[in-house]
Amino acid sequence: MKIKIKSARLAIAVLLLAVVVIPACMKKPRPKPHEVITRSSTPKFLGHKVTVLVKATPEQLMQHFTDPEHLRMELGPIKIQHTAGAKLEKVGDTADYRIQVPGMTTVGYRMTLIHRKGNEELWLMTETTIEFIVSVLRYQFRQVSDGTMVTVRFELQEPQGAVLGPLARAINLNEQMVRGTEYGTAIIQQSFDPSVNPDELLKQGLRGESYVTFFAASDSSAYINAPPAKVHQYLTNPETWARWEKQFKVANLGPCLTASRKGTCEASINLVAVDYKLNFYNSIYEPGKISSSWFTSPVAGVGRVQTLLKPKGFGTELSIYYMIEVPQLTPAGTELLLNLSRVPQTVEQIIADTRDSIENMPRI
Repeated sequence: MKIKIKSARLAIAVLLLAVVVIPACMKKPRPKPHEVITRSSTPKFLGHKVTVLVKATPEQLMQHFTDPEHLRMELGPIKIQHTAGAKLEKVGDTADYRIQVPGMTTVGYRMTLIHRKGNEELWLMTETTIEFIVSVLRYQFRQVSDGTMVTVRFELQEPQGAVLGPLARAINLNEQMVRGTEYGTAIIQQSFDPSVNPDELLKQGLRGESYVTFFAASDSSAYINAPPAKVHQYLTNPETWARWEKQFKVANLGPCLTASRKGTCEASINLVAVDYKLNFYNSIYEPGKISSSWFTSPVAGVGRVQTLLKPKGFGTELSIYYMIEVPQLTPAGTELLLNLSRVPQTVEQIIADTRDSIENMPRI
């Protein structure tokens, strides 16, 4: 199957490599003990887009999609089952699923509703419980005389890890992702028109188009000579974020990244004198271990910030990882892309301050 790469996205990706990734990949001196190490990358996402007519109103469709069971399906030997979570009605609501492949690893994942615009748009974002692989599912509705034109866009991060990488190759993930998107779209039609047969539609060929897109990502980490509980206490201290806000000109994201409550956490981030408004949604929060939050923005699209605390020797390895959708080729999007090149330096400063402040605290 031929994968088409849209020229605008390709141009953005090339620019991204030039201003963000390549400098980070240039040969550097061997890091010193406890030094902050940053690695930048451009995760590849496999995408598929389908537009069909559904015999229902946008209101009926939105109601249909709030039921987590709408994503349950069987595609050959592969089964997707809903395991926990009620209706996905408000941004921040979550539901849990698992994918079963006979004779192979069962993969669990959590889905979060991250964007809803009336009865016109709905965005759902997922991450797996193993290796935290990301996918984005977007629905768009346009009412017409005999129903609603529904556009489904599904984008799945290409797994590279030791567990999901081999699994993806074994099941031909790209092909399964395309078939799943096509089949799931047909099931939507069948829900409102029993005469639609998803299996017959699949036999007739693909109705959508495939593409490749990219995210910009950066991972910064350092060893801190203190237990995870002490590092967690420092990161969740409001006084810490208040000082960083003054010292490093960063937004007070503490409540958005370290809270177990559901719902929207609004924040504004300043990059090179430009303010970007973000809405955060916390999906995973295990104090002293991991915090994983999604965010959306009119310019930035979607992204994720993760803070990981791993015991290492007698101390802790602190990692801050973020990934953000490569913006559209617009003046605002290009400006954001260039401004993102400053983010790794700020993250390094935050990690270094955390390390130095904790290690220099008086011992009791």
